[in-house]
Amino acid sequence: MDKNGNGSLDVDDFRWGLLDFGVEITKEEAAELLKHFDADKNGGVNFNEFISALKGGDLSESRLAVIKRAYDKLDVNHDGQVRLDDIAKLYDASTHPDVVAGHRSERDIYMEFMNTWDT
Repeated sequence: MDKNGNGSLDVDDFRWGLLDFGVEITKEEAAELLKHFDADKNGGVNFNEFISALKGGDLSESRLAVIKRAYDKLDVNHDGQVRLDDIAKLYDASTHPDVVAGHRSERDIYMEFMNTWDT
């Protein structure tokens, strides 16, 4: 989301990042949400503020169990690490709306998805 690479999200970075992921949101709504993440109230959100807000404190046992199940699913070869090739084995683009509608190929959707991972 940090298009200019300054290490902080402003309301425009945040809004356009959400729009890129299909979340329709107004600038006003994005500003209101951003306030939740902006712990130091400087008008921007750095990575640590963002992760801290998402984490929301200590994990309950039930949340931890869900995370472990998700991790186990992603760790296809059960080596204790989730690698890009593990994720690639699980992703099925055939049901993507653009593929179903005939607008894009499975390969195009697959490559777009794989390019979202910062590796």
